[in-house]
Amino acid sequence: MRDRLADDKLNVAFVAEFSRGKSELINAIFFADYGQRLLPSSAGRTTMCPTELLYDPAREPSIQLLPIETRAKHSSTSEYKRFPDEWRSLPLNVNSGEAMAEAFRQVSETRRAPLEEAKSYGLYNEDDADQALLVKEDGTMEIPCWRHAIINFPHPLLKQGLVILDTPGLNAIGAEPELTLNLLPNAHAVLFILAADAGVTKSDIQVWRNHISYLQGQQKGRIIVLNKIDGLWDDLKNPALVENEISGQVRYCSETLGLHASQIFPVSAQKGLVAKVNRDDVLLARSRLPELEQALSDYLIPCKRDIVREKTQSEVEDMVGNARHILEGRLSGVYEQLEELKALRGKNQDVVAHMMQRIKSEKDDFEKSLQRFQALRSVFSQHTNALFACLGMDALQAGVQSTRQSMEQSKFSSSLRQAMHEFFNKASENLMSSAKQTVEIRAMMEAMYKKFGAEHGLAELAPAAFSMLKYIKEMERLRDGYRRHFDTACTMLTHEKATLMNKFFETLASRVVHLYTIANRDTESWLKAVMAPMETQVREHQLQLKRRLESIKHIHQVTDTLEDRITELEEQERQIKRQLDQLKQVSHKIAVRLFFDEPREMAA
Repeated sequence: MRDRLADDKLNVAFVAEFSRGKSELINAIFFADYGQRLLPSSAGRTTMCPTELLYDPAREPSIQLLPIETRAKHSSTSEYKRFPDEWRSLPLNVNSGEAMAEAFRQVSETRRAPLEEAKSYGLYNEDDADQALLVKEDGTMEIPCWRHAIINFPHPLLKQGLVILDTPGLNAIGAEPELTLNLLPNAHAVLFILAADAGVTKSDIQVWRNHISYLQGQQKGRIIVLNKIDGLWDDLKNPALVENEISGQVRYCSETLGLHASQIFPVSAQKGLVAKVNRDDVLLARSRLPELEQALSDYLIPCKRDIVREKTQSEVEDMVGNARHILEGRLSGVYEQLEELKALRGKNQDVVAHMMQRIKSEKDDFEKSLQRFQALRSVFSQHTNALFACLGMDALQAGVQSTRQSMEQSKFSSSLRQAMHEFFNKASENLMSSAKQTVEIRAMMEAMYKKFGAEHGLAELAPAAFSMLKYIKEMERLRDGYRRHFDTACTMLTHEKATLMNKFFETLASRVVHLYTIANRDTESWLKAVMAPMETQVREHQLQLKRRLESIKHIHQVTDTLEDRITELEEQERQIKRQLDQLKQVSHKIAVRLFFDEPREMAA
């Protein structure tokens, strides 16, 4: 659990159109202790590429920069993370705020590029009138030098597992598939920053509808920040009037974006940063930044707790359940032996011999059942092979390659869409087939559990539950992202859109491969868990029969050991009951820790 708390990350994405004060807000919330701005924050566009701020103790403090030229290749950002040599690395001097601020400015570097180059990267669409204004007379336009940045440094919050995602504006979000399909949907919280003086603009609504509001089909973790409320401050106005203006903007945002007013926070990031640096409590309170920080921590702390709680609860329940079944099986065996031995008190050798013969017969029957058990294991292996054939990574990779080739050869948008449809259909069909296989395996194991239990009096067990639904749902989410952005005729008419779609396919394909990798790993773990309890019970029962037979043999040879053996079994009974009580206490303590009274803990 401690390792998991250290390893599991909490991803917080900051999203905004240009000039909404997003970088300043990150500075104010997370980096004010450095006494200066670390992230560049000035008028105009400062965040040129998606930037992740995190801490990995395995690496030296540094800034990793992925060149924009990699957008011309068939690989997603996630894939490039596995190849450090593709990134430019800049060391970070964490003891100098000035040195860190200078290093951070590298993220905002740009260069001028010919339009054809910008088109090949999916950064320019000639049908976009706004982008046409960015083209200079020499036929060049400004593009970012970097595709993605990862800033690794030992900030206390980042050490706790926080990952901050600083995103570019609307055009860059739409042009970078990794943001749209991976980073934003998987963020635990998304802060959408608006300007209080401007309210919700048309471009803000585009960002909200296309990239945030639909994520994961929920509004949980969606926080609206109405920044720059200091622009509404006016010493010539009555304070109540200023407050009414701010409240009016909150109501308007609530109605326009369909969120509850409690999810909207008016703040002044710039004044909050100044107040923290100058230790001005009055100005800090007026900036309202602490209210946003409180809301963010109130959401993220339980969120991280839930991540660990869910995984730990499942594992602990399996461990406790298996241990309880073993102990109850042993206790049942002890009861049976005690009943047999107590019945032998005062009996002659013939009765003992008859009982020994009966137990030997039971043991022989059980040995025959084990042969059937082994045969069933063979059938289980066949089903397992069929299941992994559906989840086969080689076939999936071949499908990715085949789809890529079809798309490269396509001259019409309909052919591009057809290639994508076929890829998703095949991947989805394989997941559905896998789901059917898991249902069949569980049904077969359930029947075997019941049969074995009925024949040999074993404790009732149910094979571990497993569902492919979450993988199927994730596949549907990826397909929905594809449909939302590209599966329409109007978006497929231009060469630029076709180029961009190829880039989206690379990201989608890498996400599908990742999904299959996780599904393979989880399925393999489940298959082991399905068979393990039965194998444990079989071994335990076999051992119990062996002990019973040896005990009766010994008593048959030396009758005066009967009372000693009964005393020994009664002590075993007491020990097993003590272990069951200890198991109950331990599981109760863990449950208390996993599901403690959160309001009381937060108050403390």
